[in-house]
Amino acid sequence: MRTTYVSTQLVDNQKLYKISHPLFKATLSEFGGQLLSYQDQTGNDWLWLSKQAVLDGSKPIRGGIPICWPWFGPALSQEQPQHGYARLVKWNIVSIEETTLVSGSLCSPTLTLIV
Repeated sequence: MRTTYVSTQLVDNQKLYKISHPLFKATLSEFGGQLLSYQDQTGNDWLWLSKQAVLDGSKPIRGGIPICWPWFGPALSQEQPQHGYARLVKWNIVSIEETTLVSGSLCSPTLTLIV
């Protein structure tokens, strides 16, 4: 899938969505639907991603902004994962929309994901 600002990249057999916009750069993992990186125009990354983060889909990604659903923290039973199961499944992008901002010619990308 290729649009003006969004491209894909395979890392450890997992799909990453790379957004490269004139105002920011971001990386979103298909595994867990997790935002891994958000860089402003100066290149400062506003998110922490552990150097030990595993991106191959074998376990939750450590860092970024995870989707913790349907609970946050320890589960009620040991058979259930901490922070819920949403960060352990593959999310699919069902649409990418790039809309022109009212104030000018820049487009704003919107990615819609589902489990």
